[in-house]
This record gives sequence, structure tokens and C-alpha cells, in this order.
Amino acid sequence: MSGPSQEQALHVVGNFETDLDPVLSGSISANIHDEVEPYSRYVSIIEADDYWYVTAYWCLRGPVRRLICGYWCVRLFLESLGEDDLDVELTNDEGLIELNSCGDGCYEAHFTVKPYTIRVEHCGTPFKPVLTVQYLTLCRFPYKTDEEWEKAPYCKRYLSGPIAGFVEFPVTQFIYESVEV
Repeated sequence: MSGPSQEQALHVVGNFETDLDPVLSGSISANIHDEVEPYSRYVSIIEADDYWYVTAYWCLRGPVRRLICGYWCVRLFLESLGEDDLDVELTNDEGLIELNSCGDGCYEAHFTVKPYTIRVEHCGTPFKPVLTVQYLTLCRFPYKTDEEWEKAPYCKRYLSGPIAGFVEFPVTQFIYESVEV
């Protein structure tokens, strides 16, 4: 395995946990960026009225890595810091990501967030973003009918397994930019 790419080196490092450590361990990092500074260090002010992006990278290591199959569920939670109803949960662009037991153990996910997905107050709103990666087994969640299973969000169709990672970003200010430079 080679070192991190230039883009990965600018990411916020998170925590990755498995119930099988030391025979299975992992690492995770992610970055929030906008079109103006796509490969900068973490951007702490985001223009909510423009596109912005999140990229996550994670890797599994250890001798049992090749024995695991299932899916990755990747989500981004944004909790508003204040008394309001602005909290948001987003899913990655790729949907469920299938584990590749014959691959190198590394994965990536992307979020392309459209303008006005995040609602902000007049003076801007601080949010606490947290990216999560959860391992899902191939075992279907025991809904009563197949129709209920089909209607469920994809991250709620399979049972969770003992592997998870998260990246807790610093507080981030979201604004509607009214002055263009």
C-alpha cells in the first residue's frame, strides 16, 4: 500500500473500529471542499447557495479482510448548532458500496451537495458535520414483507456488522453568499 495522495493528505483523520482487532483494523479520512478550493485543507466556511463536496477514503487491513463481504453505508450528518430544525442527513452519490474482498481493501465515497440543500439563517448557521461509514452484512433486515423491504432506504435493508468508522469535522459555518468577489 502506498502513502496518501495529495488530496488525501489534506483530509481530516477519523476513527475506525472493528470487533476483530488486531486481525481486522482500518483507517478513515474525509474532506469538505468547494469549487473554489477543491484540494485545500478543510474548508470551514461553505457557501450553501453553491455546490460543495465531501470525499471520504477508508481502508481495511488484516488477514481476515478478504473473508468479509457485504456493503458500506456512507452518510453525512450535519447538526445545526442552535434551536432550529435545520439538521440534515445526506447519503453518498454512489449509494451502497459493495465490499470487494479481492481488492486492496480501500474504498472511497463522494457527496455532491446541490445548492440550497442546507438551509441557513440570515447571519449564517454553524453546523457540526460528521461522516459515518457502517458495514452492512448480506443478511436482509427482517421486514414483514418484501414490499416493506423494497420501500426501505437502502441503508436500512441489511443488518449492520461490527465495523464502523467516522470523521468528526470541526464546526463549519454555512452562509448564503450575497457579495461576489
